[in-house]
Amino acid sequence: YSVARWDGSSWDTLGSRISGCVGGLCVPGVFNLLVQGTELYAVGAFTSIGGVAANAAAKWDGMGWVPWGTGFGGTNVNVSGLVMHNAQIYASGSFQTAGGMPAQNMAVWNGSDWEPFSGANRNVQRILSDGSSLYAAGDFTTIGGTPANRVARWDGSWTPLGTGVTSDIFDAVLTGIDLLVSGQFVQAGSAPAITVARWDGLQWSALNVGHQNGMNLPLGVVRALHVYDESLYAGGDFNGAGPEIRSRIARWDGNSWLALGSGIIGPSGHRVRAITDRAGSIYAGGTFTNAGGVIASNIACWNGANWSALGVGVNSNVHALAADDDYVYAGGAFTRAGGSPANRFAWWDGVSWSTLGSGANSNVNALLVWNGRLIVGGQFTSVSGFPINKLAEFTPFMALPWRPVGPDVFPPGGNVLALAANGTDLYVAGNFVIPAISATNVVKWDGASWSAVGNGLLGRTTAPINALALRGHELFAAGTLTNASGLPVQAIAKWDGTNWHALGSGVQMIPSNPTVSALAVYDNALFVGGLFNRSGGRPSVCIARWIADIPLQIVGLSYTLDEFRLQAQTVPGLKLRLDGSSDLNTWTALYRRDSYSEMAELIDPAPPSDRRIYRVVAEP
Repeated sequence: YSVARWDGSSWDTLGSRISGCVGGLCVPGVFNLLVQGTELYAVGAFTSIGGVAANAAAKWDGMGWVPWGTGFGGTNVNVSGLVMHNAQIYASGSFQTAGGMPAQNMAVWNGSDWEPFSGANRNVQRILSDGSSLYAAGDFTTIGGTPANRVARWDGSWTPLGTGVTSDIFDAVLTGIDLLVSGQFVQAGSAPAITVARWDGLQWSALNVGHQNGMNLPLGVVRALHVYDESLYAGGDFNGAGPEIRSRIARWDGNSWLALGSGIIGPSGHRVRAITDRAGSIYAGGTFTNAGGVIASNIACWNGANWSALGVGVNSNVHALAADDDYVYAGGAFTRAGGSPANRFAWWDGVSWSTLGSGANSNVNALLVWNGRLIVGGQFTSVSGFPINKLAEFTPFMALPWRPVGPDVFPPGGNVLALAANGTDLYVAGNFVIPAISATNVVKWDGASWSAVGNGLLGRTTAPINALALRGHELFAAGTLTNASGLPVQAIAKWDGTNWHALGSGVQMIPSNPTVSALAVYDNALFVGGLFNRSGGRPSVCIARWIADIPLQIVGLSYTLDEFRLQAQTVPGLKLRLDGSSDLNTWTALYRRDSYSEMAELIDPAPPSDRRIYRVVAEP
């Protein structure tokens, strides 16, 4: 019950059952402890502890709990900071009274009760002491009347620590001369510092430079992936990619994350949901009103140097984008494009928006250019007045531009969320059951008939599949998956043409459940985006790369004074590298080649006269 003691062999509850909150909605809890001699002090959000009335502050005297003064009051009281400094105890948090007197989120114990100390305009999550100074950290912007962005030092008066951090601090600790803070921020001072930062007494710096795993903030969710011109583009809700600030869209060049100008700008609800390319430019769609400082309504274009709007854009969410040589196609929940009626589907020719007929009667969620045709998937049951259910084929400016894809097999209540195609095979996935062909949530059209893909896929939500991708003959499906034709999976699965397989341990979201929203094949590896914080058991925030286990074996070698040759048995399509070392610690790349068959030969054209140790590496 919120406080416990470990004596070396067992736990003791300290009779500490708590209840109630002071002055409003909160979760009862004990949020900080301080030990002084034989006494234990506790603060938090409670009105009683161990059956004793106490307003967010109590003391354990070895036998039971007693109130610690008259405690704290106000609305949504939460006392979270507690420290001894210069023989006095200081408390901080979110409260409006201390010891019965007005107090603005900070207080000091005077020996008999609490009294106000200084004051901050918002929550002070932590208050710390280095022996000579006090440090305060939280979500305040002024403290003791001094402007300070969420962190400050007290030496008789408050001093801000540089320009502070950009958003809330959840915790802080002093170590040596450094103050370390963690929270929801993306910048500390002038340094990009995503969620963790260090103050060394003079300036701010990132604690994790070069070691940021994936995306971050506000949720870090990756909702779209797109490959273009040897780069991978990612879009979503994130404000950081790797160790740098990248607002909702970023480009991975194979080595690092790069910005697209200042990205998509706006409040936390703004996001990128879809990305495509046309004529050397990148197009981003989603939910936003500003791209790189340019007013852009839910869709914008990046030409490599600047953002631009597509006319007046569309009036609601863009869920999907696709492009061919002539047009950029957009689908979603909008009802107007370029200021004119356009129900959930429209196209941009580089100058203006167009649409045909009355559009779709419900959301468009997926678009795919396939064999010169545009395939449109969604929740609709009619398009331009024609009964077309969930899946349509569209050709601009034809007498009958809308046509169904094959015979209608989708149930009225279903939903198409993802499309992928390989040669003559079109894969369709989402939320549907087709009993006639025993298909569950994923189905294949080969140009002549529909067929099931194994025994289907199941997930923990009503929309189990959000994304599809193809690599050669392999089909990858992802979403909230838990079961692939009877095989337990974790958000993602692979179809090899005959059976479904798990991708290792999949992705995880601890302590919740993962969701994969986007897939893309880049540099022969599968990239996975969504809402998760681990992949294959490793830290990986909302983006990960899957590389299958690769058979690679050294099977032969030959040596002369002028040349060393090594034969490696592997699989076609790999990039192989021959490394050399003299001490097994430092390795030097000597030779690279692509593997076009199951046997590859690698050469060291200048072997040393004494010794060299060799290894063969399959590069990503």
